[in-house]
Amino acid sequence: VANLALGIDHLLAFATAVGAVDPVQANGLRERCWRALLDAASDQRAHQAASEPAARFIELLSAAIAAGRAHLASEEGDRPSNPGAWGWRRTPETAFANESWRPMGERVGWVGAEGSDDLFLDPDASFAAAQRVGRDTGDPLAIAPRTLHRRLQQAGHLRSVDDSRGRLTVRRTLGDARRNVLHLGAS
Repeated sequence: VANLALGIDHLLAFATAVGAVDPVQANGLRERCWRALLDAASDQRAHQAASEPAARFIELLSAAIAAGRAHLASEEGDRPSNPGAWGWRRTPETAFANESWRPMGERVGWVGAEGSDDLFLDPDASFAAAQRVGRDTGDPLAIAPRTLHRRLQQAGHLRSVDDSRGRLTVRRTLGDARRNVLHLGAS
């Protein structure tokens, strides 16, 4: 914005010097241009916030889970508490009898124990699920997975990292296997 304002200022100084506009007109044009630049900068700020990669990733992953294209399991690898919120659906034949749930789409992570706000994402599966939804909606993530992990950390979404290994993923035993996962808050 400052560079554009400086360019306009030089243009108006030149236009005044050659007699194309008088000083009063130049000041009026300068003020109109400055207001237009500030409006454009405000619109750009909103656009950049909407396309911020960490927030966009969470939005796309949430959409994949809500649409039944991905799910999260409990730490043990089975149905989590509140399964409907994590990409599981009731089987139609048991909707009113014994509750039977089935996971939808691929597993992209694990939800912490009931009462916990922990969420553990498989870095590759969660990125792929978010990327598929982004491609299908015409707005894929334009960022590499490792860069996304850094952006998640910078935005304060990662609850813990493995400083001893210099990694943004942490090691957890989930579903009977030791895994490297991204640790976020479920909320």
